[in-house]
Amino acid sequence: MKKLFITALALTASFGSFAQVADDAISFADDSIVVDLNKACTFVGRVCDLSSFGLAVKITGSAAGAGTWSQNFSITSEIPIKKIDYVCANNGSAGDYYCGAWAGSLLNPPSGTYVSSSSATKSNSFGEPGVTSLTMTSPYNGYNFKINKLYLNNGVPTFLNAGLTSATSILRASYRGVQRNLENFRVEIARSHRGHLDRFSEALREGIALADTKNPQGKYVYSIVDWRVQENARLIVVFGTVLNELLADYDDVTRLKNSITAMRTLVDQLRDAYGWERGLAGTVSKASSSLIEVVRLELQELASIKMAMGSTDFQIYLDMLRVTRTLQAKVDAARSGDMRAQREIFDMVDLWNGKLWQDEMGRLMNAGPDFKNLVIPKLSMLLYAIESIADLSEQNFIIPDRATLGKP
Repeated sequence: MKKLFITALALTASFGSFAQVADDAISFADDSIVVDLNKACTFVGRVCDLSSFGLAVKITGSAAGAGTWSQNFSITSEIPIKKIDYVCANNGSAGDYYCGAWAGSLLNPPSGTYVSSSSATKSNSFGEPGVTSLTMTSPYNGYNFKINKLYLNNGVPTFLNAGLTSATSILRASYRGVQRNLENFRVEIARSHRGHLDRFSEALREGIALADTKNPQGKYVYSIVDWRVQENARLIVVFGTVLNELLADYDDVTRLKNSITAMRTLVDQLRDAYGWERGLAGTVSKASSSLIEVVRLELQELASIKMAMGSTDFQIYLDMLRVTRTLQAKVDAARSGDMRAQREIFDMVDLWNGKLWQDEMGRLMNAGPDFKNLVIPKLSMLLYAIESIADLSEQNFIIPDRATLGKP
């Protein structure tokens, strides 16, 4: 469980300047996740929400105080809190601290004699499995507590889904930032490149829509490891890889540098986070080869779904996989990676445009309700990739309108 969460947090922390903050703010002990609140919290509006770290924890301070100092604190967490490190209530004077005593998850109003600063830093443990809410209340105006660290129980798996789902906020913010940079970019590039840019932009929009999806209770639906989120991320990486090759000519255009850098950084971060450094859309794959790999992967997935539906006729899938495998091998072996120079691209066009495959696509687009939710996302990815292959190879593939997918 600990290893899985570390992996998820590493994925969450892979995007942009957030990475260093996450590395410093979150650490792991044998039995707990340690959150350094001095590094993790900015207390915007007196609230510190740790969902951006993939942790369903919210800390609310009173209006009095600043940063991790506050007259009153309330803490709620879907992950049980095992221990807290804090500094007793202080009014700013050296050696003038009130500590009080804990009663369960409530720190009673401090009373009694002052303690010195050397003994004012305290820890309190809450036993196993921990508590999901804490309250700290100071008895006097101007006397503020300081909270330093929370120790969250990493042996209780109730946090996992909430944490992984919260982690999509990093994807959402990253996708929106890159999308924003692309808005003024489209009119600056050659018309022949705009189709690839539009597909990259559409993949970003779909990723944002997935990350924004909420259930009737107002909670986000998809976690960062959901297959829909991962398939969309793979599509973004593939189209980003295509753009990276096509837009090399614009590297010296100053006004476009920020947009190009944003796109390349997102693609590199997704590759690293999902472990795609090699193979699909990886650093050793040419853009053409990456697109063909998407085609092959989705063909295999669609064939598996057909098998689950009870079909036994897979010959057209075998033929498509055969010709794309040969084409991919030729593209990988070629110095330029240019599909237009490969004879097999004509074989692929003939097979794709042929009656057998066009009829099969018609059946897929009209799949029964039990299978439509599985078929349509994969068919959509397949068509995305074919559109880009058609542009790169300058071949006329017959491609259904993706806007009609999923419609009765």
